[in-house]
Amino acid sequence: MGVTPEKARRREAVLRPHFPEACVSGYEALISEMRNDPGDRHVLAAAVRAEARAIVTYNKRHFPAESMGR
Repeated sequence: MGVTPEKARRREAVLRPHFPEACVSGYEALISEMRNDPGDRHVLAAAVRAEARAIVTYNKRHFPAESMGR
């Protein structure tokens, strides 16, 4: 995506103290249950694990309403 690993690490280091709840673990077992685009199932699984109320994305086609449990 045009971002080097080092630049990504720096961004994370700056953002993490402001959004500690954004770091989600324990979602891996849920990935296979997700029904959205295979490349973004990890995102939906993490959102489910975190009990997120929203997913903010420009890529709505990878998160159709029927895959979101609505």
